[in-house]
Amino acid sequence: MRNSKSNLFLTTFLFIFQACTTKPIHEVKMKGGALGIVEIFTTPDRVLPYCEEIDTSPGRYGFMVLILDEENTVGGGSGMMSSLKGCKVWQEAVDKILKKGKKIRLVGTGRYDEPRVKGRFTYTFPKLGTFHSNGRSFGLTAITNEHQDCFGMFSRKCSGGDYPLAE
Repeated sequence: MRNSKSNLFLTTFLFIFQACTTKPIHEVKMKGGALGIVEIFTTPDRVLPYCEEIDTSPGRYGFMVLILDEENTVGGGSGMMSSLKGCKVWQEAVDKILKKGKKIRLVGTGRYDEPRVKGRFTYTFPKLGTFHSNGRSFGLTAITNEHQDCFGMFSRKCSGGDYPLAE
C-alpha cells in the first residue's frame, strides 16, 4: 500500500511539473517585406483585446489586441479607430473567439520581427501576470480559432476558411 501511494504521489508530481513547464504555443511567421503578411499562432490566454481612448482625438477609441509572446513580453496588433460603442463590439466579438478556441491565429500586415525593446508600459493578462511591452506591433486584419470562428477588422465578419488555422 505504501508503495502505491508513493507511486501515485510521484506520478501526480511529474504530471503537474510537466503541465507547468510546457511552453505555450507561440509562433510568428513573416512573409514579404516591410508591409508583409504577419501571422501569429498562439493560445487564447496570451491574447488580450481592449479599447483605448486616443489622446489626440477625444471620444475616439482604438481597438487593439495585445499578444504575450514566448519571451513573456507584450506586442500588439492595432485594429481600427471608432466610437467606444463600436470598439466594444469588436472587443466582444474577439472575446467570443478566444473563449471558444484553444488555438488562435492573428493575421495582419507590417513587421513583427524587430528586436524586442523593454517598454515602459505594462499589461496584465488574467491568470498569467503583468508583463512589459516590447515595442513590436502590426496592423491587425483578422483573428480566428480552430473552429473557423473569425472576425475581420474591415468587414467585421469573415469566413474562417479565408484565414484557416493550420494544424
